[in-house]
Amino acid sequence: MTGEDKDHFERLSQLAPPEPDPEKIKATVAMSGRAFAQGTGKKAKPAKKGWLETLLPGRGWLIPASGLAGVLLVAAVTVPMMLDQTGQSFEAARDMPMPAPSVAEGPRSSAGPGAGTRMGSMPQRQRQGLPLDMRSDAEVQTYDFDGLEILSRSVPEEFGLYLVNNGVEREFDRRAKEASEQIVLTDAFMREGATGEYSRALFVRSGYDDGPQQWDAFIDNGSGFAISGRLSVAVHDANDRADVLARLAEAGGS
Repeated sequence: MTGEDKDHFERLSQLAPPEPDPEKIKATVAMSGRAFAQGTGKKAKPAKKGWLETLLPGRGWLIPASGLAGVLLVAAVTVPMMLDQTGQSFEAARDMPMPAPSVAEGPRSSAGPGAGTRMGSMPQRQRQGLPLDMRSDAEVQTYDFDGLEILSRSVPEEFGLYLVNNGVEREFDRRAKEASEQIVLTDAFMREGATGEYSRALFVRSGYDDGPQQWDAFIDNGSGFAISGRLSVAVHDANDRADVLARLAEAGGS
């Protein structure tokens, strides 16, 4: 390597450092002091505020380096977590299905799979709410069986029987029916004078139009006649009055 190829910066180590001139330093300090005192010195342009000075205004705030690092660390961890939670809550609320409006549904039918379902309230049969003897639409029929007078009243949804004695009507039976059904009486008689549970009994044979007929038994309970389920079962398919009395004797009513 020639002398021209040597690095010239190596010569810096060979040069002696310059000694400061005390007289020049004093002169420079004196000139600066006079310029500052006279106000002729040029104002320094204020430095642009950073984001930290904006958040913490004032010149007296001194934040140590360790404290500043802690604040930045907390902000770096907390802010993304809050944003992430907010985004998740928004996504969950947006994806949540809205419940369908409820609709009143009537009783389900037992029909096959092809049948429809009635929605809403089911219409019920209209009733006037009055006793049959006060209904203007009641159909009245009077029967006389060997001096035993029985009166019937029929409306589309009900049928009632009344025992008539000296012009006074006393109801002893009422049953529900369909509007298209017509109930007729074919026989009736009273059994009195016996002892025991069935000392005074009323037997009535009735049926729907030309359909099968059956007997029903009514027992005097002191305040009027009332249906006797036990005795009605014993005589319901009797052929005639004699058969009714025979079955009554078997039931212990003789």
